[in-house]
Amino acid sequence: MGSRTRKGKRSDKSGQGREATLRGTPFAGDPKSFFLPVLLGIVVLAAVLVYLNSLQGGFVFDDIHLIAENRIIKSFRNIPQILGFTGGEPLQRPVRHLSYMIDYQFTGLNPIGYHISNILFHVLTCLLVFFLARRLIGRERIFPAFVAALIFAVHPVHTDAVSYISGRRDILSTLFFILGFILFIKYRTQGKFGFFLSAYLMYIIACFSKEMAITLPAIFILYDWMSEEREGNDWKSFFLVPFRILRKYWPQYLLFFITALLFAYYTVFILKVSNQKAYYGGNAFLNFLTVGKILAYYIYLLILPLKLSITYSFPVTHYLGDPASWLAAVLVLALAAASVWAMKKSSWVGFLGIWFFITLLPVCHIIPHHDLIAEHYLYLPSFAFCLLLGMGLERLYLVRKTRTLAYVMLVFIVLAYSARTVIRNRDWRDAVTVWKKTIEIFPNNGVAHFNLGATYNLQGKSDLAIEELTRAYRITPSNPMIQLNLAIAYQGKGMPAEAEKYYQKGLAMDPTMYKARINLGILNQSQRNPKAAEQQYRKILEEAPNNFEAHTNLGIIYGDAGRLDEAIAELRKAMKIDPQDPQAGYNLGFMFQKKGMWDEAVTEYQKVLQLKPDDVETHNNLGTVYASRGRLEPAIQEFQKVIKLAPDNLGAYYNLGIALSQKGQCSRGIQIMEEALSKDIDFQRAGFFRQRMEGIRNRCR
Repeated sequence: MGSRTRKGKRSDKSGQGREATLRGTPFAGDPKSFFLPVLLGIVVLAAVLVYLNSLQGGFVFDDIHLIAENRIIKSFRNIPQILGFTGGEPLQRPVRHLSYMIDYQFTGLNPIGYHISNILFHVLTCLLVFFLARRLIGRERIFPAFVAALIFAVHPVHTDAVSYISGRRDILSTLFFILGFILFIKYRTQGKFGFFLSAYLMYIIACFSKEMAITLPAIFILYDWMSEEREGNDWKSFFLVPFRILRKYWPQYLLFFITALLFAYYTVFILKVSNQKAYYGGNAFLNFLTVGKILAYYIYLLILPLKLSITYSFPVTHYLGDPASWLAAVLVLALAAASVWAMKKSSWVGFLGIWFFITLLPVCHIIPHHDLIAEHYLYLPSFAFCLLLGMGLERLYLVRKTRTLAYVMLVFIVLAYSARTVIRNRDWRDAVTVWKKTIEIFPNNGVAHFNLGATYNLQGKSDLAIEELTRAYRITPSNPMIQLNLAIAYQGKGMPAEAEKYYQKGLAMDPTMYKARINLGILNQSQRNPKAAEQQYRKILEEAPNNFEAHTNLGIIYGDAGRLDEAIAELRKAMKIDPQDPQAGYNLGFMFQKKGMWDEAVTEYQKVLQLKPDDVETHNNLGTVYASRGRLEPAIQEFQKVIKLAPDNLGAYYNLGIALSQKGQCSRGIQIMEEALSKDIDFQRAGFFRQRMEGIRNRCR
């Protein structure tokens, strides 16, 4: 388009930029004249239907430690800890943790509740895709916006974010990213400062959902670049626009840039989220040649998402003469150049092309990351692909001869993508299935074999675990975690000598692998060698004085040896590190009980029951402490709770009977004991039990 007569004038209040509404566009005209809720209903229905079978999935991979074993999500009292208000730093991606906390309040540890939330967040994101698309290309162009939202809803590459519960990081980040962008556009077109502040808040939330959202200020500049008037049509005028924008809006962009820099520093240097120490291929040039291949593969995945995997065996470029790398580099550079050229022509096609590359920048290994390639990285960038597809189908519709073809292609693409999504959801139903499927696609993927072996360990299938972990070792012999899991498998098989051998191998490869030393200490304890176990825990504490497990296990060793003061000291240190751990609290209460510190024991047991209300041993011990102090009524209540929780617990019946008889309710106490015996709960202890019951009868006569 030609130059504008008024410098700085915006195209219109809709924010649609320079590209005019196309004639004959499907659903064109006054948006209110078309039944928009129907289109939005189709998008929502499609998003829900394709992910319905994901509700059958369980906790997989990172879901285990992020949800199933994560005590922090189980109480709103832990919100300050999640946000870093308790003296530590915020957890990585705290918004995701907060969302899990809400899920837990409704469904506990039932995976279906978390899957429902993922689908709901995905639906909201799809709707925002529709609204953002209309704001960009024009409110009248409903058809391409509808197609973009519909394709986004059913695209198979999104299963890595939606079907996989831990993939929620990408959904939340994209949701707040797009919402922040919409608010920014409203600020630019309406000038209300509240929209700017809201956009900034959304940016913060998006970044703390996932780090990829850090690129939002760059998208703001891209939008302003499209909307700002130019002084001419030449390339110089085009490239001067962003400098004029930054000068014009410098206070706003300064705030975003400072925030982005602080967040980048926090992520890279404080959280240290990457385990990758060097460039892929050995140097920066080969690293970025590899990135070129990855970007080309991402484009292929968006078009033909046939082979989908939780992890990839992707070929890293190791020499300059690799033809595939140069071909990919030429393709990517050509697409980037074409996007810039299209943007110079004031086309939203160019904007979307650059969107794709900008939003992928955080995972382009400028700072190398241990996850070389991942499908969930495409959740945010795929907005560009989906809208470009919608605009392409719109073009076909405008030509009378290809109008029918446009509808046929849309139906075919939606059905094909939907079918692939439904099929892929089945792979996510459990960890064994997803890793087996990965091995089908990449038979020599060491990560897949390792994780399948680790999963078998969790299931107690030691032989299968050893088989898979041995294969993983052949592929990636330098991974010390393989040695750790082989040791766990042999320990599960009752082969302590083999287990110790692999623990020692793992520690030789990585002396800071404290989990191996912890397990080795536990193995020593099981072999009645507390001195060797103590040495293991002491070695850990020399290097990592805040290691929770080492303090806890050391406390147990001291307690077993009768060194109660030392045991209490170690367990108090453990509780200071993690006040929310019920097992450490129980052990501390038990040490107080053994030492006769009754009030302290009661306090600790009560804390444990706040965290774990149904813990049978804690209720029983608390009842015993109450009875020892002559507080018979609360003791009786605790023993009754034990019987309710564990009807086969013979000791609870005995304790309850004793407490009732001490309270003067002898007949009721004897009745409780007889009731227990009538259940034939424990034949081995029945004789002892009868003797005690007769003793109560004699005392009560």
